[in-house]
Amino acid sequence: MPRLTRRETLGVLGLGIPGSVLSCKNDLPDRDSGLDQCPVDAGKTWRDTGFRHGDCDPTADGGSSDSGRRPDANVDAAPSDGSAQDAAKLDGSGVRDTGTCDAHVADASHPDAGLRDASAPDALALDADPVDTGPPCDESVDASSPAPQGTARCRNLLFIVVDDLNDWVRALGGHPQARTPNLDRLAAMGVTFANAHTPSPECNSARTAMFTGLRPSTTRVYDNRTELRTVAPNVVTMFEAFRAAGYRVIAGGKIFHFQDPGSFESYFSRGSDPTPPTATRPVNGIAGSVDFDWGPLDVPDSRMGDASLAAWAEAELLAPQSRPFVLAAGFIKPHIPFYVPRPYFDLFPINSITLPDTIPNDLDDVPPSGVTLAGPGGDHASVVAAGQWAAAVQGYLAAIAFVDAMIGRLLDALEAGPNANDTTIVLTTDHGWHLGEKQHWRKFALWEEATRVPLIFAGPPWRAGGSLTPGVSQRPVSTLDLYPTLVEWMGLPPRPELEGRSIVPLLEDPSAPFEGAAVTTWRLGNHAVRTERHRYIRYSSGQEELYDHSVDPNEWTNLANSDSTLALRRQLRAYVPQDVPFCAP
Repeated sequence: MPRLTRRETLGVLGLGIPGSVLSCKNDLPDRDSGLDQCPVDAGKTWRDTGFRHGDCDPTADGGSSDSGRRPDANVDAAPSDGSAQDAAKLDGSGVRDTGTCDAHVADASHPDAGLRDASAPDALALDADPVDTGPPCDESVDASSPAPQGTARCRNLLFIVVDDLNDWVRALGGHPQARTPNLDRLAAMGVTFANAHTPSPECNSARTAMFTGLRPSTTRVYDNRTELRTVAPNVVTMFEAFRAAGYRVIAGGKIFHFQDPGSFESYFSRGSDPTPPTATRPVNGIAGSVDFDWGPLDVPDSRMGDASLAAWAEAELLAPQSRPFVLAAGFIKPHIPFYVPRPYFDLFPINSITLPDTIPNDLDDVPPSGVTLAGPGGDHASVVAAGQWAAAVQGYLAAIAFVDAMIGRLLDALEAGPNANDTTIVLTTDHGWHLGEKQHWRKFALWEEATRVPLIFAGPPWRAGGSLTPGVSQRPVSTLDLYPTLVEWMGLPPRPELEGRSIVPLLEDPSAPFEGAAVTTWRLGNHAVRTERHRYIRYSSGQEELYDHSVDPNEWTNLANSDSTLALRRQLRAYVPQDVPFCAP
C-alpha cells in the first residue's frame, strides 16, 4: 500500500483548518524563521506549540487547567531561569520577532499548507469503539507462515517505556558504573539499537511522536502542554491500531504525557511516590529545587509507585489471557526527583562516583543559540556551586538501578507465565538526560546525551521468511520507527500515513544496510540529524553545529564553522523537516 504524501496525511488526520488556513505573515520565507511570531489580535491564539504556556495566548494564566491529567505536570516544564530553555530566545539574539498572524486562504501549492479537503473521508480514523473495528486477530495463523493481508497473528506485545533514561545502560556503555543487569539481560535476548534517538527531547512531544508515528512538525505537538487530540483529533495511535486488530490493550503508569483513553481498554494508575520529610527538602540544598533533587528514601521498594506498577504487570503476565494482548508499562524513574530506597544509593558510594566526561571550554565553539539552550548559568552553575555534581550522578545511577530491578520483575513474570513463547518485548524511553555535559542538565537539548535512547527489541522469531537475530545495530533509528515496525512485525494492516520507517530488516540482520538518519526536533525550528557518523544541528536562527562521532564521540569539536564541511552540512540539512506554524481563531 503506498504511503501518503505529507499533504494527504495532514488532511486526512484533520490537521488542517476547514475552509481556510490562518497563516503567519511572510509565510516562512526561510524554514528557520518565524519562531517567535505571535498573534497581536487577542481573538487569536498561537497554536504552533513552539512556545511555553502563556507566551502568546492572551487568555493564559501561566498554569494548565488540566495539569492533573499529566503524570508529571509539576516537574516536566522546561526551566525558565538561567538554564534558558525558553524557545523565544533560540534566535541567538533574545529579541522577539514581531510578526503577526492574518487569516487568509493558504497557497494551495504550498506542500505543507495543511488544507483539508472537505470531501476527503477520514480513512485513517477509527470508529467510536475500536475493539469492534478492523480485521480480527486470526488464531489459525501459524507463526511460521505469512499472515494474510490485513490479518494480525495472535501474538502478544510487552511494551516497556521508561521516563528520562539516557544511555547509562551497561549494554550501551553509557556510564562505567551503571548497574543494569535486567536491561543487559533483555539486550542479550534480542536486538539492541546502539544508535537510537528520540523524535523530541521533551516528554509529551516525544511520546506523541512515538505512539502516532508522526513527527512533531506534522502533529504540531512540540511541547509538554499541547494535547494531541486538540490539534490532531483523527490520529490513530499505535495502541488503537492494535485494538482495531482485536487485541486486548492494557496499560499502566506513564505511557502518554496526557491520558488518551481511547488507546486502552483498561488503565492502571501507579500512584504517587514517597518523598523525604518536607522540612529536609530540597535534600541537595539547592534553593528552589524541590523537584530537581536527589537523595535516599528509608522505605521498602513496595512503597514506590513503580513497584505498584510492577506488581500489576506481574499479575497480568502470569495470568492466562483469553485473547492476544498488548501490555504497556510506563515506569517513572529515573525521572527527577531521584528519590529511591537507600539500598540503591548504597550501590554507588559517593566517594567513588565517576563524573561525566567534560571539558571546561566545551561551549566556546557552540553558536549563541546552542549556548542559550545549554544555559550554563542555570542548573549547572547551581549544582557545581552546591558541590552536588557527584551526588546528582549517584542519584541518577541509583534511580536507574531501581527501575532496572522493577523491569526484572516483569521479565521474570513473563518467563514464568503462560505467554513467554508468544510475546515480543520492546523497551525504550522518551528521551535522554544531561548531567553536566555541555554544562547542561535535564533534557531539552539537541546533543547526544538528550537524544540518544535505549531501544531493545526481543522475543520469539515470528516473522515469516525471517527471524529475529540477536545482536547490536549501529544504524541510526528513531523511536518514531516503532509504530510502523510493530505494524509489520505483528502483521497488522499497513498504515500509510506513518512517517517512521519499519526497522524490521534490522531485526532480521542488525548489520543490514539501512539508509537515512534519525531526526530530533526541539520546539519549533530546532532540529538535530544523526547519521551513523555525524550529528548535525540547525537552530531556528540558522546557526549550526556539526560533530564527527568517528573521532569526537563527546561532541567537543564543532565543525560547522569550516568551509570544508559546507557540502556535508547541505547534505544533512536535507533531512530537516519543514515546520509550518499556523494560527487558529
